[in-house]
Amino acid sequence: MKDERTNARKECEILVQNIAQSHARLAPGIQVAIENQWDNDFSECLRAFVAEKEEEIRDVCSSHYQEFVQSIEDIVQIKCDVNDLQAHIDKYHKELVDVTTPLVQGNDMVVACRNIRQNIDTSIERLQQCQRIVECTAKVDKYIHANQLYHALKVLDTIKVDVSSFRGNHFAKRVNDWIASTMTHLRALTMKNTSTWLEDIRNAASARTSYPRQISRRYIALAWGCVCFIF
Repeated sequence: MKDERTNARKECEILVQNIAQSHARLAPGIQVAIENQWDNDFSECLRAFVAEKEEEIRDVCSSHYQEFVQSIEDIVQIKCDVNDLQAHIDKYHKELVDVTTPLVQGNDMVVACRNIRQNIDTSIERLQQCQRIVECTAKVDKYIHANQLYHALKVLDTIKVDVSSFRGNHFAKRVNDWIASTMTHLRALTMKNTSTWLEDIRNAASARTSYPRQISRRYIALAWGCVCFIF
Protein backbone atom coordinates (compact mmCIF):
# COMPACT_ATOMS: atom_id res chain seq x y z
CA MET A 1 0.00 0.00 0.00
CA LYS A 2 2.87 2.32 0.85
CA ASP A 3 4.63 1.49 -2.40
CA GLU A 4 1.48 2.24 -4.35
CA ARG A 5 1.20 5.54 -2.53
CA THR A 6 4.81 6.36 -3.33
CA ASN A 7 4.39 5.38 -6.96
CA ALA A 8 1.21 7.45 -7.21
CA ARG A 9 3.08 10.39 -5.75
CA LYS A 10 5.89 10.05 -8.26
CA GLU A 11 3.42 9.70 -11.12
CA CYS A 12 1.64 12.88 -10.00
CA GLU A 13 4.95 14.79 -9.79
CA ILE A 14 5.88 13.61 -13.26
CA LEU A 15 2.42 14.57 -14.55
CA VAL A 16 2.69 18.06 -13.06
CA GLN A 17 6.22 18.51 -14.50
CA ASN A 18 5.04 17.42 -17.94
CA ILE A 19 2.11 19.81 -17.83
CA ALA A 20 4.39 22.69 -16.79
CA GLN A 21 7.12 21.93 -19.35
CA SER A 22 4.75 21.37 -22.27
CA HIS A 23 2.51 24.31 -21.32
CA ALA A 24 -0.44 21.93 -21.77
CA ARG A 25 -3.91 22.60 -20.47
CA LEU A 26 -4.56 21.51 -16.87
CA ALA A 27 -7.91 19.74 -17.53
CA PRO A 28 -6.47 16.63 -19.19
CA GLY A 29 -4.03 16.21 -16.31
CA ILE A 30 -6.83 16.44 -13.76
CA GLN A 31 -8.80 13.88 -15.73
CA VAL A 32 -5.85 11.46 -15.68
CA ALA A 33 -5.42 11.97 -11.92
CA ILE A 34 -9.12 11.32 -11.25
CA GLU A 35 -9.17 8.23 -13.44
CA ASN A 36 -6.19 6.82 -11.52
CA GLN A 37 -7.57 8.04 -8.18
CA TRP A 38 -4.56 10.35 -7.70
CA ASP A 39 -6.70 13.36 -6.94
CA ASN A 40 -5.22 13.99 -3.48
CA ASP A 41 -1.63 13.34 -4.53
CA PHE A 42 -2.13 15.39 -7.67
CA SER A 43 -3.47 18.31 -5.64
CA GLU A 44 -0.54 18.14 -3.24
CA CYS A 45 2.00 17.91 -6.06
CA LEU A 46 0.33 20.77 -7.86
CA ARG A 47 0.37 22.96 -4.72
CA ALA A 48 4.00 22.02 -4.04
CA PHE A 49 4.94 22.91 -7.63
CA VAL A 50 3.10 26.23 -7.42
CA ALA A 51 4.76 27.02 -4.09
CA GLU A 52 8.17 26.18 -5.56
CA LYS A 53 7.59 28.43 -8.55
CA GLU A 54 6.33 31.24 -6.35
CA GLU A 55 9.50 30.98 -4.30
CA GLU A 56 11.60 31.09 -7.45
CA ILE A 57 9.67 34.14 -8.62
CA ARG A 58 10.20 35.86 -5.28
CA ASP A 59 13.92 35.08 -5.42
CA VAL A 60 14.19 36.45 -8.95
CA CYS A 61 12.20 39.57 -8.09
CA SER A 62 14.22 40.11 -4.95
CA SER A 63 17.46 39.68 -6.85
CA HIS A 64 16.38 42.06 -9.63
CA TYR A 65 15.06 44.53 -7.10
CA GLN A 66 18.41 44.59 -5.34
CA GLU A 67 20.14 45.06 -8.69
CA PHE A 68 17.71 47.87 -9.53
CA VAL A 69 18.29 49.56 -6.19
CA GLN A 70 22.05 49.15 -6.64
CA SER A 71 21.82 50.66 -10.12
CA ILE A 72 19.93 53.66 -8.76
CA GLU A 73 22.53 54.11 -6.04
CA ASP A 74 25.31 53.86 -8.63
CA ILE A 75 23.61 56.48 -10.80
CA VAL A 76 23.21 58.81 -7.82
CA GLN A 77 26.87 58.29 -6.91
CA ILE A 78 27.97 58.95 -10.49
CA LYS A 79 25.93 62.14 -10.53
CA CYS A 80 27.57 63.26 -7.30
CA ASP A 81 30.99 62.42 -8.73
CA VAL A 82 30.19 64.39 -11.88
CA ASN A 83 29.14 67.39 -9.81
CA ASP A 84 32.34 67.17 -7.77
CA LEU A 85 34.38 66.83 -10.96
CA GLN A 86 32.65 69.86 -12.49
CA ALA A 87 33.35 71.85 -9.34
CA HIS A 88 37.04 70.91 -9.54
CA ILE A 89 37.13 71.78 -13.24
CA ASP A 90 35.56 75.18 -12.57
CA LYS A 91 38.04 75.77 -9.78
CA TYR A 92 41.04 74.82 -11.92
CA HIS A 93 39.73 76.91 -14.81
CA LYS A 94 39.43 79.95 -12.56
CA GLU A 95 42.93 79.37 -11.21
CA LEU A 96 44.25 78.96 -14.76
CA VAL A 97 42.58 82.20 -15.84
CA ASP A 98 43.99 84.01 -12.80
CA VAL A 99 47.48 82.72 -13.58
CA THR A 100 47.44 83.30 -17.34
CA THR A 101 45.73 86.71 -17.34
CA PRO A 102 48.96 88.59 -16.45
CA LEU A 103 50.80 86.57 -19.10
CA VAL A 104 48.22 87.44 -21.75
CA GLN A 105 48.31 91.09 -20.73
CA GLY A 106 52.09 90.99 -20.80
CA ASN A 107 52.04 89.48 -24.28
CA ASP A 108 49.65 92.20 -25.46
CA MET A 109 51.97 94.81 -23.98
CA VAL A 110 54.97 93.24 -25.70
CA VAL A 111 53.14 93.29 -29.05
CA ALA A 112 52.15 96.92 -28.52
CA CYS A 113 55.72 97.87 -27.57
CA ARG A 114 57.07 96.03 -30.60
CA ASN A 115 54.68 97.91 -32.88
CA ILE A 116 55.71 101.19 -31.28
CA ARG A 117 59.36 100.27 -31.73
CA GLN A 118 58.76 99.46 -35.40
CA ASN A 119 56.98 102.78 -35.88
CA ILE A 120 59.85 104.59 -34.16
CA ASP A 121 62.42 102.80 -36.34
CA THR A 122 60.42 103.67 -39.46
CA SER A 123 60.13 107.30 -38.36
CA ILE A 124 63.86 107.51 -37.64
CA GLU A 125 64.64 106.02 -41.05
CA ARG A 126 62.30 108.53 -42.70
CA LEU A 127 63.85 111.40 -40.80
CA GLN A 128 67.33 110.31 -41.81
CA GLN A 129 66.19 110.09 -45.41
CA CYS A 130 64.65 113.57 -45.14
CA GLN A 131 67.90 114.83 -43.66
CA ARG A 132 69.86 113.40 -46.60
CA ILE A 133 67.48 115.07 -49.05
CA VAL A 134 67.80 118.41 -47.26
CA GLU A 135 71.58 118.09 -47.33
CA CYS A 136 71.41 117.34 -51.06
CA THR A 137 69.27 120.44 -51.66
CA ALA A 138 71.94 122.48 -49.90
CA LYS A 139 74.55 120.94 -52.24
CA VAL A 140 72.42 121.89 -55.25
CA ASP A 141 72.24 125.50 -54.08
CA LYS A 142 75.99 125.47 -53.46
CA TYR A 143 76.73 124.11 -56.95
CA ILE A 144 74.40 126.66 -58.54
CA HIS A 145 76.07 129.55 -56.73
CA ALA A 146 79.43 128.17 -57.85
CA ASN A 147 78.06 127.94 -61.40
CA GLN A 148 78.67 124.15 -61.38
CA LEU A 149 75.40 123.39 -63.12
CA TYR A 150 76.24 119.85 -64.24
CA HIS A 151 76.97 118.76 -60.64
CA ALA A 152 73.78 120.46 -59.48
CA LEU A 153 71.80 118.51 -62.10
CA LYS A 154 73.30 115.15 -61.00
CA VAL A 155 72.40 115.83 -57.37
CA LEU A 156 68.86 116.73 -58.45
CA ASP A 157 68.53 113.31 -60.08
CA THR A 158 69.57 111.69 -56.79
CA ILE A 159 66.97 113.74 -54.91
CA LYS A 160 64.24 112.63 -57.35
CA VAL A 161 65.04 108.96 -56.67
CA ASP A 162 65.08 109.43 -52.88
CA VAL A 163 61.86 111.43 -52.71
CA SER A 164 59.94 108.92 -54.88
CA SER A 165 59.41 106.71 -51.80
CA PHE A 166 57.46 109.52 -50.04
CA ARG A 167 54.26 109.10 -52.06
CA GLY A 168 51.34 111.24 -50.94
CA ASN A 169 53.54 112.97 -48.35
CA HIS A 170 53.56 116.72 -47.63
CA PHE A 171 57.34 116.70 -47.48
CA ALA A 172 57.52 114.99 -50.88
CA LYS A 173 55.22 117.62 -52.39
CA ARG A 174 57.39 120.43 -51.07
CA VAL A 175 60.54 118.77 -52.42
CA ASN A 176 58.99 118.06 -55.83
CA ASP A 177 57.86 121.68 -56.08
CA TRP A 178 61.39 122.77 -55.20
CA ILE A 179 62.85 120.38 -57.80
CA ALA A 180 60.56 121.80 -60.52
CA SER A 181 61.50 125.36 -59.57
CA THR A 182 65.21 124.53 -59.45
CA MET A 183 65.06 122.79 -62.85
CA THR A 184 63.47 125.90 -64.35
CA HIS A 185 66.19 128.03 -62.77
CA LEU A 186 68.90 125.67 -64.09
CA ARG A 187 67.48 125.85 -67.62
CA ALA A 188 67.49 129.63 -67.48
CA LEU A 189 71.06 129.76 -66.16
CA THR A 190 72.21 127.20 -68.72
CA MET A 191 70.66 129.15 -71.59
CA LYS A 192 72.15 132.38 -70.29
CA ASN A 193 75.63 130.92 -69.74
CA THR A 194 75.53 129.11 -73.06
CA SER A 195 74.49 132.25 -74.92
CA THR A 196 77.23 134.27 -73.24
CA TRP A 197 79.77 131.57 -73.89
CA LEU A 198 78.82 131.23 -77.54
CA GLU A 199 78.93 134.99 -77.96
CA ASP A 200 82.40 135.14 -76.43
CA ILE A 201 83.60 132.31 -78.66
CA ARG A 202 82.09 133.95 -81.71
CA ASN A 203 83.74 137.29 -80.93
CA ALA A 204 87.07 135.66 -80.24
CA ALA A 205 86.85 133.51 -83.33
CA SER A 206 86.32 136.48 -85.64
CA ALA A 207 89.73 137.88 -84.74
CA ARG A 208 91.72 134.64 -85.02
CA THR A 209 93.12 132.40 -87.71
CA SER A 210 91.46 129.39 -89.28
CA TYR A 211 92.96 126.96 -86.72
CA PRO A 212 91.47 128.76 -83.74
CA ARG A 213 88.21 128.84 -85.70
CA GLN A 214 88.22 125.03 -85.81
CA ILE A 215 88.80 124.93 -82.06
CA SER A 216 85.93 127.39 -81.58
CA ARG A 217 83.61 125.17 -83.60
CA ARG A 218 84.47 122.28 -81.31
CA TYR A 219 83.65 124.37 -78.24
CA ILE A 220 80.37 125.43 -79.81
CA ALA A 221 79.43 121.79 -80.47
CA LEU A 222 80.36 120.89 -76.89
CA ALA A 223 78.26 123.75 -75.53
CA TRP A 224 75.19 122.68 -77.47
CA GLY A 225 75.72 119.14 -76.25
CA CYS A 226 75.53 120.40 -72.66
CA VAL A 227 72.34 122.30 -73.43
CA CYS A 228 70.74 119.19 -74.92
CA PHE A 229 71.75 117.19 -71.82
CA ILE A 230 70.06 119.72 -69.51
CA PHE A 231 66.81 119.76 -71.47
